[in-house]
Amino acid sequence: MSRGSTSAKLSKSRPLRFGLSVGSAIKRSGLKPLPTSSLPVDGAIRARGRDLLTIAGIALQWTKPTQALFRAAGEFFSGVGPSLVDEYQSYRITERVGYTGVEKPRYVLIQAIEGMFTAHILVALKRRNVIADMLNGPITINTIVEAAEGEETNQRNILAGMQYFERLGWVQIERETITLTRSGEYIFKRAAAFGVPHSYTDYIYYMDQVLFSGTGALHVDRGPNVLGSGANHGKYFKAAESFIRRSLAKGFCDIGCGSGDFLRSYARKWLPGAKLFGFDLEKVSLDVARDLLDEGAIIEQGNVKDPAKIARTIRDKGSDPNDLLYTVWFIFHEVLGQEDVNLVDLLSAYRENLGCDQGLVICEIFDIPAEILLRQPHHSVAAAYLFFHAISGQKVISWQEWQDAIAASPFEIAEFHPFDMVGGWQKTPWAGVFVLKPKA
Repeated sequence: MSRGSTSAKLSKSRPLRFGLSVGSAIKRSGLKPLPTSSLPVDGAIRARGRDLLTIAGIALQWTKPTQALFRAAGEFFSGVGPSLVDEYQSYRITERVGYTGVEKPRYVLIQAIEGMFTAHILVALKRRNVIADMLNGPITINTIVEAAEGEETNQRNILAGMQYFERLGWVQIERETITLTRSGEYIFKRAAAFGVPHSYTDYIYYMDQVLFSGTGALHVDRGPNVLGSGANHGKYFKAAESFIRRSLAKGFCDIGCGSGDFLRSYARKWLPGAKLFGFDLEKVSLDVARDLLDEGAIIEQGNVKDPAKIARTIRDKGSDPNDLLYTVWFIFHEVLGQEDVNLVDLLSAYRENLGCDQGLVICEIFDIPAEILLRQPHHSVAAAYLFFHAISGQKVISWQEWQDAIAASPFEIAEFHPFDMVGGWQKTPWAGVFVLKPKA
C-alpha cells in the first residue's frame, strides 16, 4: 500500500489513444516488469517480450486487430500472448471502465483459500523466531525444530508448511535446505502485519455463532494484534514528522500506545529530550511497551474515550497536559461503535481536558463503499479489514464523516496525509493522518 493523490480523475468511457508515450503507458498500466535476473536466458527473453507486449497493448486502443496481434505475438513468445490478453482485458475493464465482468472467479477463490492458512502459519513461525532466522539465510528443518526452544514440535507438519510455501513460490527446498525466494523475502519481512487478521481467529473459528447467535465471550487476541499493528504503522508515523519537528511541545502523549513503537522509534528521535507518555487499555500492550521503552517513559493504563482521566494522570506525574503533543494511531474506530461515544463530543472533550495547543495527530482507516473497491478489485485488504472490524463491534466511518466531525469540533485540519489509495483512477484514501490544531 502506498500514498497517493486524490486528484487523479479520468473518464470511465474514454478509450486509450494510439500514440500514448511508453512512459505514460507504463505509469497507467499499473503492471511491473517481470524480474529477469534469476531467469534462464530464454525465460528472460520471454519476460522482456511480455513487457514490450504490455506497453504496446496499453499504447493501442483495445480492438479486435490488437487482440489478434497479441495472440500472434504470443505464439512467438511461447504462450505469453494469450495470458497477456486476459491480463490486459482485466486491466482494461477493471482499471478503465470500472466493471468486474472479466474477473476470474477461480483466481479469486484460490486467493481466498490460501489466505485461510498463510497468516496463521506466518504468525506461528514469527512467534518462534523462525521468520528472523530465515531472513538471515538458508536454514534446515532441524534449525526450525531447534528454534522451538524445547517446545513440542512436529517435524512432519513443519515440513508440510514449508512445502506449502514452496508451492506458493515463497521458498525453495533443496534436500534439507530451505531458502527464501524474492517473493518469500518480501512477505516474510512483513510477517508481523499478518498478526492483525490472525488476532481475530476466535471470530473466524466461531463464525456460525458470530453471524447467527452473537459474539458473546469472543475476544481479539491482543498479543499478535498489538505487535502486528505496531510493526505495520511506520509509514503513517513518518507522515507527521515535519509537523512534529517544528513543534514547541515539551513531550508526547501517545493514546492507545500499543507496543510503544511510535514513542520508541520516532518521537524521541524527532524531539530529543522530550518527555514520553503512553496510555493503553490493554495489559499486554502496557507490558510490551514497558519492556521496549526506557525507564524515562511513563506508561500507564488509560482509555481513548476518557481524556479527563489521562489529563489527571499527566498532572500527577508533574507535567502540564497542554505542553504535550498528542497522537492517536488507529484507535478511535475501536470505540466509535459504543453507544456512549460521539466523535464530535469526544474531540471536544480532548480540547477541554488536554488542551492540545501543541497539536493532535489522528491516524485512522476509513469506510470504503463496495463500488469504489470494485473499480480495482483485490488491490487492497480493505474489504477484509472492514469486515472483521464490524463483527467485533468496532465502527469505521468514512473519510467525509471524519471531515464533517472535525469541522463541527473545536479543531481544524492543519495537514492531511492520505494513504492506501483505492478505486482505480478515481482515488479515495482508505487511511489517512490528520494533523489537528485548535481553532483560533
